[in-house]
Amino acid sequence: MNQGGGAPPQQRPGIGGLPPVQNQPGAAKEVEEPKGPPMSLEDIHIDELLIEMVERNASDLHICQSSEPILRVDGKLIKLNYEQFSPQITQRVMYDIISD
Repeated sequence: MNQGGGAPPQQRPGIGGLPPVQNQPGAAKEVEEPKGPPMSLEDIHIDELLIEMVERNASDLHICQSSEPILRVDGKLIKLNYEQFSPQITQRVMYDIISD
């Protein structure tokens, strides 16, 4: 019930038979922090991150410079225990999988 007079939360259609996602303005997603010293991304290949994604049954892998890799598992964001991506490592990881 919407008593405040504002617009109800927007809804995106579900993908692949999954229920729709509720977009609630101002609702922050909780991020689970890794434990222990971060591992290097210097020699990582995206396949290693995708394997981790499958093992954890994650729906998304977030890769962004100045951030560690993040998985979305059951709607919860989980930082993987790696260093933050530098611009150079981000570019290398992406160029490993894209073609001209």
